[in-house]
Amino acid sequence: VKKKKKKKLKCYGTVLCSELNGINCGYCIFQAKIFEQDDLALPRVAAYFYLESTREQEQAEAMLHYLSERGGQYCSKDIQRPGAEQVCALLPALELLLGQWKEEMAIMVELSQLAREHGDPHSASVLKSHFLQPLAPKIKLLGDLLTNARRLGCTSDGAGGYGEYLIDQLYEELASA
Repeated sequence: VKKKKKKKLKCYGTVLCSELNGINCGYCIFQAKIFEQDDLALPRVAAYFYLESTREQEQAEAMLHYLSERGGQYCSKDIQRPGAEQVCALLPALELLLGQWKEEMAIMVELSQLAREHGDPHSASVLKSHFLQPLAPKIKLLGDLLTNARRLGCTSDGAGGYGEYLIDQLYEELASA
């Protein structure tokens, strides 16, 4: 019985460590405020990234709250700065965000499977309903944004062209996301 309890606690510790990745993701998204600067000025893109940063932070806090409710233990982990110091163009910012969300989704799927393996259907259900299901449409929207950005000729350099302007002005999902 003690061995099973230790495995559950280890599972919850893993949940906490994964949510630190969510906080890291929020930090990366918040860096995208560079799109508000005068020389780039993509206000809808900046608002989209700021909103997603706030949502990521709320998700991380919700996961920490769930962990404390279930009796999980703290897992100490340093949060490192992301690899990209400043993202100065729309295309790499979207690619970075998509990569982080895919990684977060893979971690959540793994945690859900781990919870099922250890006989904890409640945690598996909470992970699926509160953390996995909301992430899937966001990944779809971001994939669509990336596809359209590439079609419009957005580049990875910091020049900022007509494609970035069109994405900012015409993409309604940025305003309603």
